[in-house]
Parts: sequence; C-alpha cells; structure tokens
Amino acid sequence: MANQKWEYDKDNMVLVTQSRKLLTKHPEEAAACFNNLNKVVTQLNCGHRLGSFGFNFFRSEGKGVYRIGQTAVSSSFEMRFYICFDEDKKSAIFLQSEESRNRQATSSLAKKRRKSCFKNKTRKV
Repeated sequence: MANQKWEYDKDNMVLVTQSRKLLTKHPEEAAACFNNLNKVVTQLNCGHRLGSFGFNFFRSEGKGVYRIGQTAVSSSFEMRFYICFDEDKKSAIFLQSEESRNRQATSSLAKKRRKSCFKNKTRKV
C-alpha cells in the first residue's frame, strides 16, 4: 500500500453537491479553489507530509480541518473550501465551501462534519 495515491473521497463528495449553488454562482473562484486543492494533493502524492508545504492558500483551522483559498482570481468575492484528510485511506474529504461572510460558523460546521466522518475511527487523524 506504499504506492497508494491520494485522491478525493467519493463517498463524501455529496457535500460538493450541497454547495453546488455557491460553486455555480462563482465558477472562477471555485475553479481556483479546486486548482489549489489539486496542488495540495499533488504535493501529498510526491511524498510530502500534510502541512509541510508552504502554500499561502492552505491553512489549518484546527481539529484536522484545513482551508483552501482561491488565488489568481481578480474578484471581490472570496471563496474557501474546508477539507480534511484521511491518511489511512489517502483521501481528501470535501467538508464545506463558503463565502467570506460567516467564516467562524462555516469553520465550526466543517469541524463537526469532519468529526462525523471519523466517528468510527479509533486513532486521531
């Protein structure tokens, strides 16, 4: 299993669908966030440890939740994705997308969703 590549957790991608309205309303910003998520997954697939790369769009929110911001989009609208990672399955799990209005509530919701994704796990991720 040492050669297993990081990928997106398809079981939890339903959360992307729940965010579809926001993603459709701001396609350039969403594309920039997905592009940045791909950069993170590429670094993980190159053998870098989670958080060891210095991207300015990638930050820890605590409790295993990371936020990925948009870059290279000239827009007044700011979008972020909240992601967690399952190191055992080598998967990135999309938790929430958000606009910049209510970041604290969105971060809290993402942390609750992460907790429910890992409620049956015994080890901390």
